[in-house]
Amino acid sequence: MKTIIAAILLFASSLAAAEVRWQSATTGTELRGELRQPTTKPSGAVATVVYLKNLSLPRIGQESDDVILGEFAKQGMLVLVLDYAKDAKAVSPALNADLLKLRMDIADSKKKNFLRDVYATLRNMVDFVVVDTPPGFTPEVIATIDNATMVCMVGMLDALSLKNTKLGLETLGLMDYDPKKIQLVLNRADTRVGISQHDVVAVLGSEPNIFIPSDREIPRSVNEGIPITLSRPQSYAAASFHDLAGLFLTDVSNGEPVAAGAAASSAARQSRSLFRFRRK
Repeated sequence: MKTIIAAILLFASSLAAAEVRWQSATTGTELRGELRQPTTKPSGAVATVVYLKNLSLPRIGQESDDVILGEFAKQGMLVLVLDYAKDAKAVSPALNADLLKLRMDIADSKKKNFLRDVYATLRNMVDFVVVDTPPGFTPEVIATIDNATMVCMVGMLDALSLKNTKLGLETLGLMDYDPKKIQLVLNRADTRVGISQHDVVAVLGSEPNIFIPSDREIPRSVNEGIPITLSRPQSYAAASFHDLAGLFLTDVSNGEPVAAGAAASSAARQSRSLFRFRRK
């Protein structure tokens, strides 16, 4: 069985030992190993041990690997064995890179499964779910995209933000995300900074779906906790937000999934993103 370590640790096979492969950050190679099941039924939660063998370090102790692994199994532990095959790089402190990568791989998988369960629960509770993500494609953001039915990416009218927004759109393309499900919003679109609408289209490769004007009432409404659509319903900003909502409400009548959103791409972290879901 070949799979990633995090998935193996979370979803152990029912076999006595399962073959695994894992990409090592220390050696830069793919390591072979196995997942050994406990031979006795654990009384509570199953403890997981990651056992590194055939390192290029002096061995401490007299017991063989098989004896040590057998003791772990008798104690009801799940053991992941990774074989470094005496690689010259498998020494301390270089092995710290693999220890960090192991922790990150396991944590990332747990977060993804946790978010998947949270989104499934929220879908059954409300009609729409909005997830505001940080800039960048972190594991949490990628997990949200995987569960999203529509993406709203927000950029700003400056060269750096437009460049990062373009990179974000390209990343979504590499993820095979349907471009028809991506809504592009340009914030502070009427700011005079020497960048025209033609320049925006040239950089992004397409025209934004929604243009949000620069309006001092927007930060004021945020500070007061009153949406600008309520505090100044006749403003251009309020109309733009209504248009944005309309994009996600178009298919409500026919019961199709309507919304979700994806990672915003502003290096200044001023661009934000919006995820929405339609309950099935």
